[in-house]
Parts: sequence; structure tokens; C-alpha cells
Amino acid sequence: MSIVFRPYEDLDYSDVCRWWKQYPGWEQGVPERFLSDNGFVAELYGEPVGAVWVYLSSNSSIAWSEWLVCDPSLDARQKVVATSGLIDSATEYSLEQGCEFIFTSTKHTGLIRTFQKKGYSKTDEGMTNLVYINNPQGV
Repeated sequence: MSIVFRPYEDLDYSDVCRWWKQYPGWEQGVPERFLSDNGFVAELYGEPVGAVWVYLSSNSSIAWSEWLVCDPSLDARQKVVATSGLIDSATEYSLEQGCEFIFTSTKHTGLIRTFQKKGYSKTDEGMTNLVYINNPQGV
């Protein structure tokens, strides 16, 4: 299995949007304008199979890693390798940018375990993420 990692490109959006729509609760995906310029893609045999984005603070040493998604047609081993490498890519990039604190949130137990194996610490449990949407029709 040969998985490589590269920067996200705009033409990857159709793939990641298709993946999101296959996961329950993510049918609407994430609007492209919400994605950071700092994204990473996993490729298996030259085809995109996963992605993640990093959001950097403009005035502090905090990064937010979010929207990690893999092609649901991957087998379990491929998902683990892709996910692990995407976390590494986002973490390394954040550290290179001088970040001291990298935040992420997920309810997926497999992702939680993978992040923890990568040195991430579990903080609050039972949290609810809230969002304010200025233009609900545009989401």
C-alpha cells in the first residue's frame, strides 16, 4: 500500500464533498469557502482518499485541525494509515508555523484513539459544538 500526502488543491473538493455526503449527518458536506488554504490530502495509488485542514490563529500560537475525512470505501487498514498520516501532516505543519497548541474535536472513537496515539490529550467530554451562521441560506 502506497499512501502519500500532499497539499490540498481546489480540484480535490468534489472528492471530499462526495465522501462527506456518504457519512450520516454530513450529507451537506462543508461549503468550500469554509475550508482553510492549509489543507492536506492523502493519495492511494495516485487517487485522493482523505483530507484534513488546519486553521491558524493570526495572533496566537494556536492551530485548529478539522474536517478530517476519508473515502468511506477504504478498507479499515487503509483508513488507519490515511488518517494517521493526515494527522501527522496537520500536526507537523502546525508546529512548523510556530503553534504550541493544536485543537481538534471529534466524537468518532477510532479518531480519538488515533489522535491519542499521536500525542493528543483528551480534554472535555460530553461537549456540544455550537456555531453561529451569519448567512444560513448560503450554507
